[in-house]
Amino acid sequence: MDIWVFVNPFLRTLLYFSCFGAIGTSLFLFHFGNLLGSQGIIYCNKLRSQSSLLGIIISLATVFSIAGTLGGEIFSAFDVTMLELTFETKIGRSTFFCFVGFLLLFALSYLPKNLHLLLALSGAAIVLGSFTSVGHSSQKGLVVQGLLAVHLVGISFWLGSLLPFRWICDLANNDVLYKISQNYSILAMRYVGLLLIAGGFFAYYLFEDISQLFNTTYGNIFISKLTLVSMILSLGALNKFMFTPMLHANSKTGRRWLSRSIKAELFIAFSILLLSSILTTSIQLPFAM
Repeated sequence: MDIWVFVNPFLRTLLYFSCFGAIGTSLFLFHFGNLLGSQGIIYCNKLRSQSSLLGIIISLATVFSIAGTLGGEIFSAFDVTMLELTFETKIGRSTFFCFVGFLLLFALSYLPKNLHLLLALSGAAIVLGSFTSVGHSSQKGLVVQGLLAVHLVGISFWLGSLLPFRWICDLANNDVLYKISQNYSILAMRYVGLLLIAGGFFAYYLFEDISQLFNTTYGNIFISKLTLVSMILSLGALNKFMFTPMLHANSKTGRRWLSRSIKAELFIAFSILLLSSILTTSIQLPFAM
């Protein structure tokens, strides 16, 4: 059995997780930095650095994984010829740019503040661009790649904000938690609306016939992903309309339920990323290119 069939989706999942952790935390800081306080800002900066470092490590591991896939054997991952060949492939070059993007995001913690905005925008653009340059979107042209980029920006904030939000839910005072939770719900609706619209058009361009959703492996996994998305949307609605208002009436109970909901969202989010990774690394599109 080809071990890379399992390794590649796993590494891709971690790469997505690193991307959304680094970029999502940066967006969270941008929107809520004035409410977080010094401890919250320190935590978010640390989380962004850790996510970026993980992205750097996983990018490097992906290079070896690509080499192993090209060679077809486990030890091919360390073969110099295979490693050189890796950077002649589109996925190899994309991984290199992803590495560079994470490096820029990681450098934010060690360079002057006047460079932070430039580095954050550059790093995020390079990482997100590296994802759109490979996979099925790259086979469908610039329009689909653009839709995917917009989709990724939306999902970066939505899923990437869950980690700092969970920290705030556990440690921030109730007034700060309530303000951030209210504002987060409003912003999340905008970002989620953006990603759903872009994702809808993306799916429209991806599938030639709606029947392919039901009679192909790709379509079945895609439906499973949509099911998980609907579940996480439902939890988001509970956060907005039930758990956030509870923070006013009974802060302890509201905080507890909000924390549980965010933990569940994180689990579902990781499952969504895993299915996305399988779709982009292991499953062929349900039509001939």
